[in-house]
Amino acid sequence: MNRIDNSQRTAAKIAGVTGLLAMAIVVVGNYALLSPLVVPGNAAETARNIVSHQTQVRVALTCFLMYSASVVVLLAALFGLAVTVCSYWFDSPMALFELVVSFWLLFKGLPRQNADTAPP
Repeated sequence: MNRIDNSQRTAAKIAGVTGLLAMAIVVVGNYALLSPLVVPGNAAETARNIVSHQTQVRVALTCFLMYSASVVVLLAALFGLAVTVCSYWFDSPMALFELVVSFWLLFKGLPRQNADTAPP
């Protein structure tokens, strides 16, 4: 049975704190700062709100940048945990191929089928 070393403990603590911090930052940015400015169905009023509350919009954008940075830290910590747990997976060419294909499918998507060519 493998023992947990100090680097794994540190990576787990960083991942946990960063995950909670990222969630708090995005909730504040979206719901506390931007949501009051948006008027559903009225783009002109929303634009007026954004222009009249520029500091609030800038703080929200700063929250989004901090969220992006915290996600990078979170992914680095989780990668550090994954490498220590299963180091052979990240060295195999098949794993690299699977990662590339999964991101390609994520961004490109599967081709849509026409109603004529769809299976019954």
